[in-house]
Amino acid sequence: MTMPPLKLRPYQEEALRISKQKLDAGVTRQMLALPTGTGKTCIFASLLEYYKFQGNMLVLVHRSELADQAYEKIRAWNPDLPLRRVGIEMGLDRCTGWEKVVIAGVQTVGRTNTERLQKFPPSWFDVIVCDEAHHSVSPTYRNVFEHFGLFNRDNKKLLMGVTATPYRADDKELIPAVYQEIILNMPMLQAIDEGWLCDVRGFRITETGANLDSVNTGDDDFAVDRLDNEVNNAWRNGLIAREWRKLALNRRTIVFAVTVKHAIQLAAAFGEYCGVKAEAVWGEDPERERKLKEHKGGKVQILCNCGVLTEGYDDWGIECIVMARPTLSKVLFVQMIGRGTRVERFPDDTDNLVEARRKCLPITKPDCLIIDVVDNTKKHDLVTLASLFNRGMDFDGKSLTELAKQKKQGEIASPYLTPTDVQKVERIETSIEEVDLFKGGRRVEKPTTREVFKQKWEKMKRDQHFWLVISTAPGATDKWKLEESEPSQASAERKAGLLRTSHPNRAYSVCHVRDFAQLFKDGFIDY
Repeated sequence: MTMPPLKLRPYQEEALRISKQKLDAGVTRQMLALPTGTGKTCIFASLLEYYKFQGNMLVLVHRSELADQAYEKIRAWNPDLPLRRVGIEMGLDRCTGWEKVVIAGVQTVGRTNTERLQKFPPSWFDVIVCDEAHHSVSPTYRNVFEHFGLFNRDNKKLLMGVTATPYRADDKELIPAVYQEIILNMPMLQAIDEGWLCDVRGFRITETGANLDSVNTGDDDFAVDRLDNEVNNAWRNGLIAREWRKLALNRRTIVFAVTVKHAIQLAAAFGEYCGVKAEAVWGEDPERERKLKEHKGGKVQILCNCGVLTEGYDDWGIECIVMARPTLSKVLFVQMIGRGTRVERFPDDTDNLVEARRKCLPITKPDCLIIDVVDNTKKHDLVTLASLFNRGMDFDGKSLTELAKQKKQGEIASPYLTPTDVQKVERIETSIEEVDLFKGGRRVEKPTTREVFKQKWEKMKRDQHFWLVISTAPGATDKWKLEESEPSQASAERKAGLLRTSHPNRAYSVCHVRDFAQLFKDGFIDY
């Protein structure tokens, strides 16, 4: 039977149109930001046909799963392309030079002076795609970009980076360091509202017995070994399993663990307390393919994974995500949630929940349940379900649609994910709080002085390069007050001079945010 040709969704067509328009205007290094599950691979798989490029296309990936996924999608979206014209340059797989499309592992071709990259002349490709583009500030990516002259002033090649998280936990800048601009950015809430992703509901498990204050951090997240020592214990693992049994017993589930040992012991806890088939899976697991296949087929209900299903895993049937791994990384948290938001494909090839409801089609997966395990900490700024929204959430049991009818659009909580603290919601049980992610609005109230100061303080912790202007009144030099924050020492000094002129009865000083942090800790800073 001949399959009907694949059809791009409206926003995918819009992304290609904007890309072409931007390229014609000289924007050659473009980033495309779309939530997980909205078909970024389908967009770059359509580039050759849409642009009518005469040359070849290179797709950079950093994991074998992403290479396999890109290969399948490119073959599906380009059925007239002969099999031998699509190849993989990764590990033991090598291209022959006949390929129209080359899918390359960045660790393979990105090493300095490697012959795996040198065999492709700088003029060989018209378009270079970087999958999971938030990784592309790394030296291996940079080596590839420079080899093909993507930063040259006269460059005409298209670099398209695609990602669900157009930011990094380590604050390294993607724009303008690698890309010139984000050409399209679709918020997750928009994708849910339009039916391209399923809705998300959440439960928060607290009182786990774990305290993360003693866990040290690395560049952008917890140190894994210390984190495992704190959270991987029989009580916490058993609590997670028991609460999953209450909330998601019939849902096919992925659990995110800290270490391989943690994943194995969590799987054992689910088996003991829930009587379901649970497996642990990790990167070097020799049985990984079997376990993934059995999970997709329903033979295994729960997969407890360590670092293997965070990116590039495509399975719409995942109905529940258990966040058993505490994190400080917004990027990692969003990626983990994204494993469960894909929508099913219906018998008539509908892949939109709004359209499916209009047609009265039976819907197997109306939403994804996120079980967020929130450990106690006063020291760390954990990323949690609640913290993905702006301050001042008011749930009240209403849907976002209901709130939108009552409030102006600007008053609705930001649909894109920004980690800040948020007030606790109504308690459901001793250890569970319901956090309905997309059912809440934002109160438009004047913030208190303390709240303003708290927001400034949280921003300073994220923006470590900032310099600050602080002041004190005469005779009160032991208590300083934050007046302004500026991105550079020179601008802060200029601001301090202006303030001194305006308020000659106060003394002003300039300090770095790190020094400010110590002053605040020691109690010398007032708000």
